[in-house]
Amino acid sequence: AKQCEKCHGMDGVAANAGAPFIAGLEQNYMVSAMLAYKDGSRKNSDMKLALSKIKPEEIADVSDYYASLKTPWKGEHVGMSKKSLISLDKASIDAGDFLAESCNSCHGASGNSEKHGNIPSLAAMPPEYFIYSLKTYLSGKRINKPMETYQHSLSEQDIKHLAAYYAVQTPRKPPKP
Repeated sequence: AKQCEKCHGMDGVAANAGAPFIAGLEQNYMVSAMLAYKDGSRKNSDMKLALSKIKPEEIADVSDYYASLKTPWKGEHVGMSKKSLISLDKASIDAGDFLAESCNSCHGASGNSEKHGNIPSLAAMPPEYFIYSLKTYLSGKRINKPMETYQHSLSEQDIKHLAAYYAVQTPRKPPKP
């Protein structure tokens, strides 16, 4: 995990450069994500480079390490760049709350998924990572049939409001499969 420390921290919470909070995530989800970054089906040049040096058994070890962590979330501002992409004001969060109603059936109330491993929790996701990830689904760079539903219905402002809303939600560990 030493090579993950720069972005994710050894505690899985660093979130530097918009990297996601990964402490305690389901191991299978992390393995799947890392393999997708490694083979290029999920696009992120930093992750592809980092994973190009890792063997499959090391992916299992790293994902097991981060899955075992019980590090609590330290707040929505952790690792955010000085010049944030969004405003975390009450109006933005309230607008995001309204928009998030359509996300609840899959991602759970307040962004805490009850759908073990397959559907990620969005609660406390760093805004930079949330915006980037959502845009990759909406543009078709990441394929997910249910997410295609929102391809033409979310404006740039809607995406920022959703990012603000989810950034301030308190995460819970998802249920075991």
